Order: sequence, then structure tokens, then C-alpha cells
Amino acid sequence: MQILITGGSGFIGAALSRALLADGHRLHVWSRAPAKTAHKVPGAKVVDALDKVEAASLDAVVNLAGAPIAGARWSGARKQVLRRSRVELTRRLMQWLGRAGHKPVLVSASAVGYYGDQKDVQVTLTTTPVADFAHELCRDWEAAARPEDFRGRICILRLGVVLGRVGALAKLLPFYKMGLGGTLGSGGQWVPWIHLADVVTMIRRALANDLCTGVYNAVAPHPVRQKDFSRALAAALKRPRLGHAPDWALRAMLGEMSVLLLGGQRIVDGGMPEMEFAFPQLQEALAECLR
Repeated sequence: MQILITGGSGFIGAALSRALLADGHRLHVWSRAPAKTAHKVPGAKVVDALDKVEAASLDAVVNLAGAPIAGARWSGARKQVLRRSRVELTRRLMQWLGRAGHKPVLVSASAVGYYGDQKDVQVTLTTTPVADFAHELCRDWEAAARPEDFRGRICILRLGVVLGRVGALAKLLPFYKMGLGGTLGSGGQWVPWIHLADVVTMIRRALANDLCTGVYNAVAPHPVRQKDFSRALAAALKRPRLGHAPDWALRAMLGEMSVLLLGGQRIVDGGMPEMEFAFPQLQEALAECLR
């Protein structure tokens, strides 16, 4: 297949690009930093503009672009960065495909933030979202990927917390290695997680299987509460858990963005049918990431 990827230099995109190249596919990567991206995914054709890609030659598009959701406090300006990097970029991509009159398979990222903070509710694809900024961002991101005039097959993945050797887990490790990891808020909030290798497998399945269409929750089958996630990570590192960040401190430090740490989603359904997870349990996922 000839595949176009956005966000190809990111945590997920780089791993996916390497896997697809190993499968024998031909990749085009749309990037604002082509030199950096070319270094991360050697073998792909990196472009800084869509008009440098022949749309009619594409079999599939994987849309992973987006500024890090936890990269900075959610000021008004930061919210605009997050919207531009997801919603507006996706609209540009779909408009470009529409002008070309070509309908490749589209696999587009979203996030479990679509549901908002669901407390202890058992979340499925039909669960009514809780309105907050994360929900609105994901809602508009998904809508941008599904314009009314697009007739190709579309698969949207609502990603949980992706575990790998970089990304969110890498930001936690310095604290846990010093024995300062611990409970955030009450610790009762749910963490819908998934290992990077399983995300890559899910995207590859979505590209190859014509029956994969619509929206899926991209999370492992066993969500855990934050206090149990913290306990498992400390145990994997053989370190004590001495830290505790109360709700009020996180809200004071992070503002509205604190919902990423204090909220959660107990996702119990809506995954890709017959998906076989390499890492269904948290302990084995952490062991692989820390190996």
C-alpha cells in the first residue's frame, strides 16, 4: 500500500512508520519538521506540504497529528494550539482529499477524553459524554475527519494512555525512580491504558480489514484505578511509593488541565472485534516498557 501519515515523527507515528515500512508499504509523511522526521523514520518520503504528494496514488491515510495534550497548561492560547494541530489540520487534510476526488482508507486518531470525566460509570461507545474542553476538542476532531462528502472507509480510534519507553510513562519515571511516585488525588480515578505495540497492531488491522469502520476505543481490556497503576509502576521499578498529590494542589498547579490526572474513564466496551492484545495486563505492559 501507499500510505500517507500525519504526525509521523511522534511517539505513536514513528513506531507505526517503522512497522509499516517493515511490512513493505511505501510511506509519505507530512511534517512541519522534515529533517527531524526523516531521521526518525528512514525509508519514508517526508514532505512539508500536501501538494508534494500525489493524492490519487494513496491507498490509505493515517492521521495522528496533534500537539501534546499535556504539553502545557491550558491557557486560551494553548487551547488554540491544540485545536489547530488537531481540528484545523484534519480539516485541511480532508479538504485536500476531497479536491483530489480520491477516497483512500482513513484511520484517524481521537482520544478517550471524548467521554469527559466519567467517574465510576462503565463506559461504552454510547455513553453520554461529560462536557468539558477535552470532550469538545475530541468531538470536533472526529467531526473534522468525517466530512459529509467523504465516501471512503473511515476508522476512528479513541486512544487511552499509551504506554511505551517514551511518552507519558517516561515523564513519570524520574519521580518513581526516586521513590516519589504515588497517589494523585483520591487515587480512585480510572486509567484507560494501552501498550504502544497494541496501538500499532490496531492501526495495522484497521488499514487491512475492510470490516473495520466507525469508532473504536483503543484501550487494553483491563483498566485500573490510578492508585493501582501507581502501585504497579513502583513495584516494577522496585521502589517505594512515598508521594501523594492532593486534588487541590494539582488543580492549583495545572488548572483546567488537572482533569487529565484527576478524571478518568472506566472503559468496558467498544474495542476492535477479535483484537488480540500482546499486553492485556498492566504488569506485563510495564515490564516490557522498562526492560
